[in-house]
Amino acid sequence: PWHDIFLGFVSVIDTNHDTTYAPTTAPTTDLLSNMDKESNTGLIHCRLAYSLEPLRGWRFVDRYQDFIPLGHDQSFDSSVCFAAAPVFDGQLERIYYFGGNKPHAHPNRTSALGLATLRKDRFLGLRLAPTIYNAVLTTKPLALTARFLALTFDAPNDSCLQLVSVRSATKTALRGITDLRPQPEDAFFCGQNFTDHRVIDLAPFLDENYQPNDDPAPIIVSLNITANTTIFTLSFHDDSNNTTLQSPIQTLSPPGGD
Repeated sequence: PWHDIFLGFVSVIDTNHDTTYAPTTAPTTDLLSNMDKESNTGLIHCRLAYSLEPLRGWRFVDRYQDFIPLGHDQSFDSSVCFAAAPVFDGQLERIYYFGGNKPHAHPNRTSALGLATLRKDRFLGLRLAPTIYNAVLTTKPLALTARFLALTFDAPNDSCLQLVSVRSATKTALRGITDLRPQPEDAFFCGQNFTDHRVIDLAPFLDENYQPNDDPAPIIVSLNITANTTIFTLSFHDDSNNTTLQSPIQTLSPPGGD
């Protein structure tokens, strides 16, 4: 489980070349030479999949991109990668994996244990296609469970992110909440290398009697993003300085295509 969705590492075998090795048959020089030349034969790729439910609906985040890339030609993990479930140490996700230096069926393959690390909440995110410079991203309805809206994103120096609006997800007006239109200085991040949570206080837009945890209102968040900005998660906090969520984090749904 990862916040409100499920993630899984998928081991994908590359069968582009039909070269196999039967363990009961002694390898020949020609066979070993051919396996070295046909370098894609039996490569094992570690890729990432997601689902809203644990038992069905699984899809690749990117069908053709490795989550843990295979190493260079001379590395211990140049040909094989099998990943275990991640372990969070309080700062980083630690992903231990089994790496191999030759294709899976190669009789002379050696293996070793590897470690990949990832900053919190960076498993997957949304980024504009290379041909698009600017766009508005609109979320699915989210439960407003606390007064502080936190965004986790990476914005290099040449990119920007702005909270455009937060509005009711229902056709009828909700008691204690109106369309939220933050001031630019409160919700505009640009020209700085942001790589962490940024928090926006929604209290000025809420009725003083509104209690999010009693009956959370469904809201829709709109964000204006530019090229190279990657958005990972949106979440709601009771304290702007508290990194412990008071309710499950709301993640952006991955794009519809594989």
